[in-house]
Amino acid sequence: MKNLLLLVLLLFIFGCEHEDQLQDRMKIDFDLASTDDLQLGIEQNLSTIGYGILGLSQDNSFRKMVYSEIDESFTGDFEALIEYLLLKNPGYATSFDDNVVKYNGSNFADVTNSIVQSIDLQVHPQIFIPNYDVLKEQNILGKNNPVVIFYAGDESITEFPGYKISENGIIKTKTQVDEDFSLKNEVWVISINERYFGSIADIDMNKEKARSQRVKGQGDLYAYQVVVKQHFESWAAGASEVHIRKFVDASQQLLPTQIEVKYQQYRGPFEGDRIVKASRKDVRKQNVLTPNMPMVINWEIEYSDRPRMIFAIFEYDVAPTGLKSYWYNDGYGNSLEVKYRSADYAYYEGSFLNWNLPTTIANNNIEVNFTYTYN
Repeated sequence: MKNLLLLVLLLFIFGCEHEDQLQDRMKIDFDLASTDDLQLGIEQNLSTIGYGILGLSQDNSFRKMVYSEIDESFTGDFEALIEYLLLKNPGYATSFDDNVVKYNGSNFADVTNSIVQSIDLQVHPQIFIPNYDVLKEQNILGKNNPVVIFYAGDESITEFPGYKISENGIIKTKTQVDEDFSLKNEVWVISINERYFGSIADIDMNKEKARSQRVKGQGDLYAYQVVVKQHFESWAAGASEVHIRKFVDASQQLLPTQIEVKYQQYRGPFEGDRIVKASRKDVRKQNVLTPNMPMVINWEIEYSDRPRMIFAIFEYDVAPTGLKSYWYNDGYGNSLEVKYRSADYAYYEGSFLNWNLPTTIANNNIEVNFTYTYN
């Protein structure tokens, strides 16, 4: 297994002067190791990144830059991509390097057992500040150096050791960091961003542009309202990314080949399309969200022989999270496996016909309202 050091590649990206270099990929090969091994490897790399960020977190100017990026909210959550922060100020990239050498006691080449390799999934380290809006409203942000934790995607962990800089180096805080702690204290979570993109430009802006320019056809199915009722995401990972994988097929017996309908082509395998990103406040208050996302466009023309939609709605988690499956059986001895990447089972699984569409699907996890239009 060829090992590529995440931090070496990260520094390469940091050192580039042109924004298009941010498209260089840091990728995880989750086929060559177990999920536990991958999470351990990612956590080791994230902790090394954390050494660099810990030093910078003492700098008021750097903190203000982080807050400014979060306020712009180009990802839709309280997070800022680390490579972009350092590209904006090369001096911070130098300090980042110096901090890692100082506090880790080694250089990047000595960071052992990296499991990052080139595949077709790109990942970007980030700073995520849980409950940023609450802390900002209560004037807590920036009052003290933040507590830094590392989150590698294991949703079974609800408490994390927190780290701060002391005069003698990096020390572990006496307090374990949980969600309640993050409501009253500024916590920086060093983690992997769960959104794929090819540039620093806001992917949701591109998505909105594509959606506004879409020409409606004959039989357009949209999910126009969503209420997310359950947290299927760790508090340390922020909002819930509600995705759907959907296939169209025959009304009764499955056809020999299956067709996945997917409009967000930049997304990776087993990711499907994102319907909505629900904050913890959205879930807590059960807010009605209005994504108006296309499910199947021009259904009765483009897929005239495939009136059935088979789907799974799930909370997407980035690799190395494993796969779950929804098995659809047609009653004729044939089945279709809908795989999706999530730490939890689906919000909703099922199928329906375009001539007998439900206006709403709902259970204890989620409610989705549909529209179906002819043009």
